[in-house]
Amino acid sequence: MILDSTTKVVRAVLAAGPTNQPEWNVVWADHKPKLRALRLGHNFGVLNGTTVVTIVAAPATVDIQRQLRGIWIYNADTASVTITVDVYDGTNARIWVQFVVPTLKTLSWEPGKGWSVTT
Repeated sequence: MILDSTTKVVRAVLAAGPTNQPEWNVVWADHKPKLRALRLGHNFGVLNGTTVVTIVAAPATVDIQRQLRGIWIYNADTASVTITVDVYDGTNARIWVQFVVPTLKTLSWEPGKGWSVTT
């Protein structure tokens, strides 16, 4: 997945509010093709129930392409949660995936592997 505009982000939201919010981690690489420059980035946080949370921000400028390297969302709750991940371009949201994640499992995405739920 490449975020190639200053308005394109990846977001996550839950179908209902759990007792313990899922924790997320993301890793990306910012490319400046004209300069052949590469900068790695990482961020983490917690989801917020049924409020949409941006988990991967848009690139800062138009000359940067943000390549996702991994997304991990851990369900720390005592019950399963339904997680929806979408790509939002500032106007339209396109669902990328929607999974029911059992308790103490991780919803993950990696290039070449796609989405999976793991321990």
